[in-house]
Amino acid sequence: MPIDGLMRIISGKFRSRNLKAAGHLRPTTDRVRETLFNILQSEIEDSTFVDAFAGTGSAGIEAISRGAGMVYFLESNRKSLLILRENLQTCCAEEVWRILAMDVLKGLPVLKQQCEHVDLLFFDPPYDYDQYSGLLDCSIRLFPEATNIVEHSSRFRIDPSGLVECVRSKDIGETQLSFFRKS
Repeated sequence: MPIDGLMRIISGKFRSRNLKAAGHLRPTTDRVRETLFNILQSEIEDSTFVDAFAGTGSAGIEAISRGAGMVYFLESNRKSLLILRENLQTCCAEEVWRILAMDVLKGLPVLKQQCEHVDLLFFDPPYDYDQYSGLLDCSIRLFPEATNIVEHSSRFRIDPSGLVECVRSKDIGETQLSFFRKS
């Protein structure tokens, strides 16, 4: 269980900068973020990245630090939004990020109105989340060229609908990163 404290940016222009964390969240660990961005290293520069279920914003801020052109944060929890805003204002210019303070399934269509093209969508829902298939279907319908990455428990297998296929997965201890593309 995470405790109130600090997390850090791993690499890029904000390397070693601290971010606030909170006990009500299960933030993406340094090890998982490092693995994720090592896999995505050739795709991050100038990309449009979405950090959905953003929490503290650590994944999206890491993307900004590594050169993403624009990052959208989707988050609905009020406590998380306060921490997210504080973390962003501490290190990132407002020109490269936007927050959509709403539920992810409602936020994706709103995002589509604001941004025609998305390269990478990173989903880090609570581990008890049970709407993966609907989430991935919605995302692929709106952003068919995007890569969808889901962080989830390695004990749980995501069975996507026929619209999407898992093209890669990586276990990092108790966590798995699954990469989905349009079928």
